[in-house]
Amino acid sequence: MVITATGSLSDYDDDKKAEIAAAVAATLPGVSASDISVLVVAGSVVITIEVAVPAATTAEAVRGRLATSLGTTSAATSTLHSAGVTVAEVALPWKPSAASLSVDMSVGWTWISLNVQPVDGSISAVFGGLSISGGDYVKSQSSFSEYYSGYGFFGGLATLTTDQMYQAKLATSGTLVLEGVPVALPKILFLSVGWSWVPCPYQSPVPLASGAPSFSYAQGDQFKSQSQFAEFYVGYGWFGTLVTLQPGRGYKLRVAGSGSATYLSV
Repeated sequence: MVITATGSLSDYDDDKKAEIAAAVAATLPGVSASDISVLVVAGSVVITIEVAVPAATTAEAVRGRLATSLGTTSAATSTLHSAGVTVAEVALPWKPSAASLSVDMSVGWTWISLNVQPVDGSISAVFGGLSISGGDYVKSQSSFSEYYSGYGFFGGLATLTTDQMYQAKLATSGTLVLEGVPVALPKILFLSVGWSWVPCPYQSPVPLASGAPSFSYAQGDQFKSQSQFAEFYVGYGWFGTLVTLQPGRGYKLRVAGSGSATYLSV
C-alpha cells in the first residue's frame, strides 16, 4: 500500500486511520490492526503519521516495514521503544486541498480580497491572468503599486495576502482566477480605531450577522462594501443594505475601539 499525503487533515478520518493500521499490521507477523494506533498531524509541508504497535518487533524492523508499506524512502524520522510499545513517526510530503477563487474585475476600481493563499502571492502573479495596461493601479490600506508597460508593477505593494482587502483600478475588465490553500479559520485580525480594510475569508457567501469578525462593536460602527453598507446598533446588530459577505470581495470596517477581531468558522 502506498499512502499519498494529499488533501486536508480531515481526509485522515477513522476509516483512513484503520486502513493505515491494517496496511502496517499486514507487514508485522503476529500483530493485528486492532493492536495498532495511528495519529496524524499536519504541519505546513508534511503530514506526520505516527504508528504505535506492540513490541513484537524491533524499532529497526518497524522502520523498514513502514518505509515499504508507506511507499517512501525517508519513512521514519524517529522511533522509540517504551512501555512495551514501538512508535514510528513517518513524515510524508503534504499538499493541502486546493480551492479556487474567481472575481469579476470591472473597468475602474474593484475592491477585492483573497480567500485562498496562492503559491505565489506576488502582485505580478496574482494579476498575471488579466489584461493589465500602463497606469493600472493596486493599493492596500498603506501601500500601492502601479503598472508600467514594458516593465511591470512598481511600488511599495509587492505581495498580496489574505489579511486585508485591496483596491484595483483597471483599464480593461476581466476575471481574476486564483488557486491556493483555503484560508484557515478562525482567523484573527487587528482592528485600529477608525477604518480598517478587511477581507472575506470564507469559501462561500456568509450573512454579515454571523460572518462579521467577532469583536466588541459599539453603537455606530460601520461595515461597508464597494456599494453597500451596514451600521451596528447595540442590542440589535447590523442593519443596512449590506447583508452578505461575498468571497473575493473587499470591505471596510470602521470601529470606535481597537483590538483583535476573529473570523469564526460558520
